[in-house]
Amino acid sequence: MGTCEKILSFRHCAETGCTEAADFRAPVLKRADGEIDYGVFCKIHARARNGQWNYFADMNADEIEDFRHQSYSWHKSTVENLSKTALHAVLHSTDFLDDNVLFSASGIKTQKRVIPPEIKQALEQMQLEDVPDEASLKARFRLLVKRYHPDVQPENPHNLARLQSINSAYKTLKEYLCREIV
Repeated sequence: MGTCEKILSFRHCAETGCTEAADFRAPVLKRADGEIDYGVFCKIHARARNGQWNYFADMNADEIEDFRHQSYSWHKSTVENLSKTALHAVLHSTDFLDDNVLFSASGIKTQKRVIPPEIKQALEQMQLEDVPDEASLKARFRLLVKRYHPDVQPENPHNLARLQSINSAYKTLKEYLCREIV
């Protein structure tokens, strides 16, 4: 749609007598079947209509309370609370990892994440204690590259080997993070 067509397709506010551009939807009428008809208004009239609109006008107190409770889950059905037995089964499943040790205070033991030896070695090369997120890993990699790059200290012959091991460790950890996310 070209500029001329946009000018020609300019919509005016649906409010009687208003000549402003109509860019905002607002409710106009609630039909007998419960559906709401909307009109297109300028910002001022859309605000006024939205402020005057009472969505709950034809609902009794119980219906309003039901609507309020359904809105907690965006009006979608949710699973009922898990029983203690089901919760215990979930916590002891092999898929459950409690990295933040949230459940150990309740007396329920959780499974520790097993880090493969090549990942442990890569963590040592990157001077990290635990597997970081991608952003932290990238920041650590950049810091170490700046520190050990051969152009920074050309007199130190070990920097090239150190930089190669850092590159290898970064690649290994990045692949591990990608596998963990998927």
